[in-house]
Amino acid sequence: MENEQYGNVGDLGDILKHGALVELAVMTNTQDSRPVTYIETNTFILRAPVANKNWQEEVAVELSSWPRYQRYYEREVREVREGNYRCSCGLALDFLPGATLYLAENNPPTRAILQEQLAAESVTPARLVSEAQSFAKVEFSGELGPLLMLVDPFDRPQAYWKAVSNLTSALCGPQEAGAIEVFQYDEQPVDWPEAPLGFLGPVASIDRTPFQLAVYATAVSADHARSVLSQMGWSAHAVS
Repeated sequence: MENEQYGNVGDLGDILKHGALVELAVMTNTQDSRPVTYIETNTFILRAPVANKNWQEEVAVELSSWPRYQRYYEREVREVREGNYRCSCGLALDFLPGATLYLAENNPPTRAILQEQLAAESVTPARLVSEAQSFAKVEFSGELGPLLMLVDPFDRPQAYWKAVSNLTSALCGPQEAGAIEVFQYDEQPVDWPEAPLGFLGPVASIDRTPFQLAVYATAVSADHARSVLSQMGWSAHAVS
């Protein structure tokens, strides 16, 4: 089963999404001494051939206006020079040492490659499922702690929101550090869903149609997330 995502690797949507993800990972990791729980609804693989041959030029445009992309650039450029691209879960592993991973990938061949790459990096996820909706049925136990989630749906974010809400209520209390980044490819304005239990937002968003992103955060993380993302060209939103 061919995965069309290979054709988008390293495009502007990835630059916007992964630049923010790196900064949110650093933010979440430094707000709490405990290992972060990291979740992806559409994981793809850790490393893929870069499809966007203009990545260097496009990321330079963002850097010229928003130097906060520097950390992402410094990590990613080493891959791009070798013809590869470090994808979202790979970046999370780089910036969240010791993180607990809950991953979903619905394309069987892609999921097999992901498993091989995780094993090659000696990473064992807490759960790897075929459908993000399966997270709605997962039972969790243990101490609450910081949470970072990437909801990358390739369809309306609402399709995953029950699973997202289950995860946040089970894994992150309102006084814990936490952020959820949501990506949507759409030519029309996105009606972002209400924040899940314990979260505020969206606290920031960016519209570079067709690439649109929003971030939700707990009360502990909201101001920091707004500050970081506003330094990357995002619009900050005051929420109560």
